[in-house]
Amino acid sequence: MMVGGYVWGCLGDIYGRRNVLMVSLVLNALSGLGSSFVQTFPSFLVLRLISGLG
Repeated sequence: MMVGGYVWGCLGDIYGRRNVLMVSLVLNALSGLGSSFVQTFPSFLVLRLISGLG
């Protein structure tokens, strides 16, 4: 989450906070939804990592 906050914050300064926030929320929602359906633990960890970055 710390890395994601830094990256999204820098991108927000460049491209606009609203646009970057929407992309970040969609990334978080899709990876969170995907993590609820996966069957294996490594897949779950990867999707939760992506969710944390979002």
